[in-house]
Amino acid sequence: MLAGLLDLLYPPRCSVCRLRSGETLCSRCRLEFTPVPPPFCLRCACPLSVGAARMCQQCRTGETLFAAARSLTLFDGRMRTAIHRLKFGGRRELGPILGELLAVFVRQTDSLGHPELVVAVPLHPARLRERGYNHALLLAQPVARMLGVPLMAEGLVRVGATIPQTVLRREQRWANVFNAFRVPAASGDVVRGRSVLLVDDVLTSGATAAECARTLLLGGATAVYVVTLARAMPPGAVGPTAASDGGGGADSRRAIREARPR
Repeated sequence: MLAGLLDLLYPPRCSVCRLRSGETLCSRCRLEFTPVPPPFCLRCACPLSVGAARMCQQCRTGETLFAAARSLTLFDGRMRTAIHRLKFGGRRELGPILGELLAVFVRQTDSLGHPELVVAVPLHPARLRERGYNHALLLAQPVARMLGVPLMAEGLVRVGATIPQTVLRREQRWANVFNAFRVPAASGDVVRGRSVLLVDDVLTSGATAAECARTLLLGGATAVYVVTLARAMPPGAVGPTAASDGGGGADSRRAIREARPR
């Protein structure tokens, strides 16, 4: 009763903008999320220049082994702040809320197929102990629940303590994560013969997602799709403009609008 009275007098602050909105993620912040603008690569959703080929050079050369990857928003503004608060600021309450946005997005995105299993990108045990939780797993839990498919919390494990990808150049990122993951023997029968949806926070070079996909395919998965909260803009990519939208971000905008505030 006292807690309810205090909430009326002092509404909870938004975990992103810190305004007293009464919501963990306020409507104002949601509406400032930026959908990935077209044109983008049909496989990895990397933003492309107007008039470019329908797939980026990396995907045309076969480096990305996942069937398709899509992201709810660009990695900028309020979404960048939300992800940093979730990963580094201890605001784990953002995970389920952002995960619900992601789940609505997946349901509305035909290019992500029909997943039969959800797997989160794992942290190395040392980093998990340091952070206290896997942010990708917090995102994956509502995705699996709302899609009505199993979540395999240990469908993948990280066996190598890698350098953070953010400090590396593109070619170094691929080498950094090579053989960094495996499918545990206990998870093999669950992964084998299923289409897997891999969940993470940000897609940049695609190296981590591609290596996870390679590992899952070697473990018997029939296909791997990737969904992330955000897509980082590669150097030289075309940024979002009013003229370039053309409706390509409709699934993202609909997901942001339809997920219930809390």
